[in-house]
Amino acid sequence: MNKLIIKAALGASACWLTAIPAFAQELEEVTVTATRRNESAQTVPISITAISAENLQAARVEGVRDLAFTTPGLQIANRSAAFVPYIRGIGSLDVSGGQETAVAVYVDGVYIPSVWGAHLSFNSIDRIEVLKGPQGTLFGRNATGGLIHIITKDPTHETQVNGSVSVGNYQSAGAKFYAGTGLTDSLAADLAVYYENQDDAFGANSFTAGPKLEGQKDYGARTKWLYDISDATKLTVTADYSKRRSGLGDNRSILPGSVANFGPGAVFTAPANAEDAQLNFAVYHDVKNWGGMVKLQHSFGSFDFNSITAYRGVDGLGSFDNDGTPAPIVNVTNRFESRTFTQEIQFLSQKGDRFKWIAGAFYMDDDNGYIRPGGLLLSGGAFFGAVAPGQPGAFGFAHQVKTKSYAGFAEGTYSFSDTTRATVGVRWTHDQKDIVGGTEVYSGAGALTGINPTLVVFAPFAGASATFSKPTWRLVLQHDLSDRSMVYGSYNRGFRSGSYNTVGVDGLPVNPEIVDAFELGWKNQLLENRLRLNLAAFHTKYKDLQIAASDRNTQRLLNIANAKIQGFEIEGEGIVSENLSLTFGVEYLDTEFTDFDKNVVPPCTARNSAGATVADPACVIVGNQLMRAPKMQLNAGARVQHAAGTGKIGADLNLYYSDKFPWEIDNRLWQKAYSVVNASVYWSGKDERYTVTAFAKNLLDENYDAFVVGQAGLNDQHSVAPPRTYGLEFGFKF
Repeated sequence: MNKLIIKAALGASACWLTAIPAFAQELEEVTVTATRRNESAQTVPISITAISAENLQAARVEGVRDLAFTTPGLQIANRSAAFVPYIRGIGSLDVSGGQETAVAVYVDGVYIPSVWGAHLSFNSIDRIEVLKGPQGTLFGRNATGGLIHIITKDPTHETQVNGSVSVGNYQSAGAKFYAGTGLTDSLAADLAVYYENQDDAFGANSFTAGPKLEGQKDYGARTKWLYDISDATKLTVTADYSKRRSGLGDNRSILPGSVANFGPGAVFTAPANAEDAQLNFAVYHDVKNWGGMVKLQHSFGSFDFNSITAYRGVDGLGSFDNDGTPAPIVNVTNRFESRTFTQEIQFLSQKGDRFKWIAGAFYMDDDNGYIRPGGLLLSGGAFFGAVAPGQPGAFGFAHQVKTKSYAGFAEGTYSFSDTTRATVGVRWTHDQKDIVGGTEVYSGAGALTGINPTLVVFAPFAGASATFSKPTWRLVLQHDLSDRSMVYGSYNRGFRSGSYNTVGVDGLPVNPEIVDAFELGWKNQLLENRLRLNLAAFHTKYKDLQIAASDRNTQRLLNIANAKIQGFEIEGEGIVSENLSLTFGVEYLDTEFTDFDKNVVPPCTARNSAGATVADPACVIVGNQLMRAPKMQLNAGARVQHAAGTGKIGADLNLYYSDKFPWEIDNRLWQKAYSVVNASVYWSGKDERYTVTAFAKNLLDENYDAFVVGQAGLNDQHSVAPPRTYGLEFGFKF
């Protein structure tokens, strides 16, 4: 089935390339900020997927988790409240407190460091840019995999009001509203709000004595104010707040074939329905995400100056059943918090010079991790025993990683001629990381629930400190073959900063990851600008991978291996006729662990003869495929629209295909190949003031996983991705 879908999609694209008729309509230019300037995506020598608000709506992309459906090379999973992105096989499985992702997330130029704060829903979006490969010069934090930049809509002096309400299966309802206008000749402002509610979970708890599985409630607001102080000076102020309480994707079930064996009367296997769970402990995450930004822009005539000042906060409470069974073996409650201040300044040359440049500095002060009381609280009478006579016990980690980061950067592009340019960029980053906190021991009935436990002892951690300083760079040679065709070659070095484990703390720092990426690209606008076709081939050396190892009661981050990654991408969009447009993308990846640190025991697992999961320290990882790095990914979309009286009717169809891939370093647990189809049909009235849409996500009800993990001492577990969802939406615009 999957192979037939791929062949059909590729065959249709090939036929289309040879059969496009001549007519006047052209593709709109895509503007991106990948170089911290507004430039055409076709002139920027970086592999970029830029998704407009219209295309996000067509593909039913409603949050960061859905972005993979429209972006070749991007894999996104959900583990508890955390956001787990991978680009071209580079990412991080560690979602514990204090960690940063290998794929950085930005909103309007502001870095979002928290793995919990980056799990965002969308409203008032102008576009989203996904930059692939290490970004080690121009953006605030180094990123080894790439970055996701969410650009929200700017208010204008023209009054705009739009929104939508929707209903769907699983007792779902939602609403979005946006309003913007000019308040004075020099001041414009807007307000965007959204609300989503799903009362029913995707499955049920088959352990009837356990808690009911939760759905999701998500709401938030954002406002942006633009003040034109003068012709040369502009001030932008934004503020946002969101709150999500969800049990979706948090349910841990025993993976089929695995066995949880905790003694007589406590042997469990997977529930019959993959979407069900059998849990004794409530599963949910409750996260508040808030912050603000002040951006000052001023032109000095010969150069421009930008200052971006931001503050972000995340407050969260989570709960999950770590053993995935009705037995009280390992129940987890966690309280986490993140506070981040960032300041960036940029100096940019004016356009039109043969030599253009940008220079600046970046500072970040981040406090991120588990907080008392509770921290990351693990409890379970059968496992932890009693810390006081007759009382169940629990222990927890309340550790935070405090980061102070200083960076300076500069990049220049020199045009040797009207067609040939060279770019050299460099950045120096100095990070100081401290770990503080301690370990808690609790008793009493509350130790099993995480609610009002009795603290027996708090053992403060003496603390530890480490610094990580690295240069990173970017070298590019670019040549225009014509006014609509360009080739480039680039070499980029990126690094992901070192850190500390906040679970099972030993005070030993984890060293940075280093990525050296070589890329050849070819960007084209063809067929009188009715087809945009971009190709890229890449080879990446990946050193000192930070690998997360999990067992029944802890998770550790280790530098364990080196790897190589190579492959190619083809991406494009075009207009077939006045009524039909297409988008498509393909990525092929070849990944391999090339060696590992022989002084470190590989975090591998196996199943013993009883079906339980145990450690496998003798495993060999050299030659294994990288985690979450499918050899083939494909996405394709089609939009059809036709005039109907005073309005129009239309349909959108979007296909995403992922080849099989391993979930962990030992390549023991694999995600089978799967396809997801999203579709919608709509009617819009005159001037598109009113729209009625019927939509379905995962139309074919494909069964695949959101995450899979093998935990030594427990069992193999998984959480399934959303099944088929559908609904109706009414939209309005004035």
